[in-house]
Amino acid sequence: MKKIIAIAFAITAILSCQNQPKPAADGHVHFANKTDYICGMEVQADWTDTCTYKGNTYAFAQQAAKRNF
Repeated sequence: MKKIIAIAFAITAILSCQNQPKPAADGHVHFANKTDYICGMEVQADWTDTCTYKGNTYAFAQQAAKRNF
């Protein structure tokens, strides 16, 4: 039963992170973070590994960083 719950949680987390950021009115994508929380790299506008959490879009350098978030 615990494995089923863990799998369901993982699938939910992955699906919730599939939202790609939408450009703002000025045509730029704005992320809630200035740096990747995991590796510390400065966020780039063309990063596609993103996750929306509590209404904010966060960008990550790698999928592994997004998973760790």
